[in-house]
Amino acid sequence: MKKIFSISRVGLRHLAALAAFCALALGMIAYTDRVLWDKNGTIMGFYEEPKNSVDVIYVGGSHTNAAVSPTQIYEEYGTTGYVLYSWSQPIWTAYHYTLEALKTQKPKVVVVDVFGMVYGNTYMTDVDMNSVSDDYSLLIPPSLNRIQLAMAMSRCQTEHKPFYRYASLLRYHNRWKALTKQDLLWPLQSYRTTGKGFGPLYTTESYQLHQPADITPNGEAAYAWSKVYLQKLVELSKQQGFQLVAVNFPYIAEDIEYDIFAWTRQYCEENGVPFLDYLLEDTAAQAGFDYETDMAEHAHVNYKGAAKLTAHLGKFLHDNYALPDHRGEAAYAQWESDAAFERRNLQDMDLCMTSDLNELLTKAMTPDYVVLLATCGDLTAADSTAVAAALENHGISAQCFAQPGWQMVASYSADKGVMQTTFGPGQTGTLQALLEDGSGLTVSSDGNAAVQRAGDAKTGELEDQSRNRPGLNIVVADAATGKLVYSVSYSTLHDYTAYTA
Repeated sequence: MKKIFSISRVGLRHLAALAAFCALALGMIAYTDRVLWDKNGTIMGFYEEPKNSVDVIYVGGSHTNAAVSPTQIYEEYGTTGYVLYSWSQPIWTAYHYTLEALKTQKPKVVVVDVFGMVYGNTYMTDVDMNSVSDDYSLLIPPSLNRIQLAMAMSRCQTEHKPFYRYASLLRYHNRWKALTKQDLLWPLQSYRTTGKGFGPLYTTESYQLHQPADITPNGEAAYAWSKVYLQKLVELSKQQGFQLVAVNFPYIAEDIEYDIFAWTRQYCEENGVPFLDYLLEDTAAQAGFDYETDMAEHAHVNYKGAAKLTAHLGKFLHDNYALPDHRGEAAYAQWESDAAFERRNLQDMDLCMTSDLNELLTKAMTPDYVVLLATCGDLTAADSTAVAAALENHGISAQCFAQPGWQMVASYSADKGVMQTTFGPGQTGTLQALLEDGSGLTVSSDGNAAVQRAGDAKTGELEDQSRNRPGLNIVVADAATGKLVYSVSYSTLHDYTAYTA
């Protein structure tokens, strides 16, 4: 007689309870994993992008993070993209990041930063492996792919490390003493980013492009596992049907690294993978990249260099691949606003990095801003020739700079254009520049520029935002909000050179 196995209602309730318990336990583990992270950085914003909405994936280290602006490419071509970066990203991390991207996206192109080819020789030391480099690499959600990445990192380093160091719960378990409210809220917040993985740098250091006279492909100098994972990326591109593009962004490289990249270029050519190497003089020149003005420091490009490289890379992608133009599509409205926000943020930061008065006024006297100018003190205490010329060039009289005791106030707004009052000793002057909504910002005769909507202050007083130094004081505010963007003085105390402190 056959036994008939059945599950009673009580048994079903027990199974359901067990399943619920397991789900709750896994959820708590995932939450605790996020809470305990040493939060140096994350790629979690990528998971906020709608499924199958990203056309190009950029994988690489901080070089890529500083050099590629997906929103700039979107504004120019309508192509979406995202930078999946981690600090000091080796090729094996790029491979597993690509696998991670393929879980939710179907990119037409994957751009890989092959700077990671030098790792293993200059990076995979015990000191480096205990730095933030691997922390950034492993900030992807718990999954089989993350386990495989951890195993790859352990396998590829100079000395094998215990696997547990890559599990947040074990690696950071002693952080519970230092947990803050921010840590506890971290897993619950939105990670969406307007920059799509782009992190512009705003410093400038000047260099000369050092390109060795003799560059010889040297595969022996490249780390063995780097070559293995480069091959895996090539194979993955064929399996998944995306185009692979290799890129190497500007930095100050050693001679041996040029040889490694020469081998990489040779390998890419043999496998039909385009390679844009901006370490080479010709390629850098094609992008208009200048090592004297476009480097933030020896390892990364600044925002000006990023704009040039992004434009060149974007054109290359547009010319060589059938990438869509999503501009105007309702489903990509968020991209429109994100791109506009990023462009304006870069514009503001560029303004703040400008010290030359003529250049500053050129950038500031646009419909995006209101500009307030006020003098104070003895304007003849230093040579004002350059200042006067810059003011006159923008329709502002510099008469007061030639007469001791004379002062002026001036304003610019899209509504009223340039307005100015010049007055002699013992006199005062006040002007108001209008914001887009009709409210105003006020500038007074003693160098005080008030950046606050008229009548908004609880005290009934306007907030002084000028530097108030002897000479010329300038305040630039957002034309829509009145928010302070830039405050600078061209002071007689500093021979009319820009001073922002």
